[in-house]
Amino acid sequence: MSLADELLADLEEAAGEEEEAEGSDLGEEFPIEDVREEPEPPEASESVRSIAKLWGSKA
Repeated sequence: MSLADELLADLEEAAGEEEEAEGSDLGEEFPIEDVREEPEPPEASESVRSIAKLWGSKA
């Protein structure tokens, strides 16, 4: 068996172990909370033009 074959076999084995571990979590359900965060209004409204400066502009 070449080194590449051994590495491929190790990867396939590791992938199988991950699938088994993920499969054990499928029975658990977590409660879903209805949490809604209200956006806060900006304190000082500024236009994009007052904030942004184009690359290469002199002003």
